[in-house]
Amino acid sequence: EQVVEQQPISNHQTVPIPSEGFLLVARNLNSALLANFPPGAAVQLETTAMPAAFNSIPNIVGAGPLLVNQGRVVLNAALEQFGAGLDAQAAPRSAMGNRSDGSIVWVTTHNRIGGMGPTLAEWAQIVHQLGLINAVNLDGGSSTALYLGGVLVDRHAVTTTRVNNALGVFWQPIP
Repeated sequence: EQVVEQQPISNHQTVPIPSEGFLLVARNLNSALLANFPPGAAVQLETTAMPAAFNSIPNIVGAGPLLVNQGRVVLNAALEQFGAGLDAQAAPRSAMGNRSDGSIVWVTTHNRIGGMGPTLAEWAQIVHQLGLINAVNLDGGSSTALYLGGVLVDRHAVTTTRVNNALGVFWQPIP
C-alpha cells in the first residue's frame, strides 16, 4: 500500500473512503510526524484484534464502557481506560443491551427537565432499571439520536454534530 495524498480537513468536512483503500486519520499530531507519510510513501498495514478470536469477525464495533453485566451494574470507566471526564459529565447518552428474554434494547436519553442528561453512573442505573441484564454505553452528546421505522424519533434539540456513521438493525418478518 502507499500514501496517495494528505489532505487537511475541517471538522464538518466529509472524506470518502476509497473502495479499495483505507483512510488514515491523524488528529492533533505534530506536522513533522506527518512529513513521514508523503504521497508515494510505502505503508504496511497490519491489524490484530484483542482477543484474537475477533480476527475472524469481518465487522466489529467498539463501544464502552460496559454498564451492566449479567444483571449487575459494573461500570468502571477508568479500568476500561476511558477519560476521567466521561464519568462525571452529564450529557445525552445512548446504549444497547439485552433483557433476560433475549430481546435487544436500544435506548437514548437527553437532558432532564431543568438540567443536563445523566452522568455515566446514573445512565448505568437507568439501563439497569429498564431491565437490561447486559448493556454497553454508546456514543453520546450531540450525536445521540434514535431512528426507528423510517422516523427520527429522538435527537438532541440543538444538535449541530453531523452523524457520519451509525449502528443499524434490520430485520425481515418471517411469513
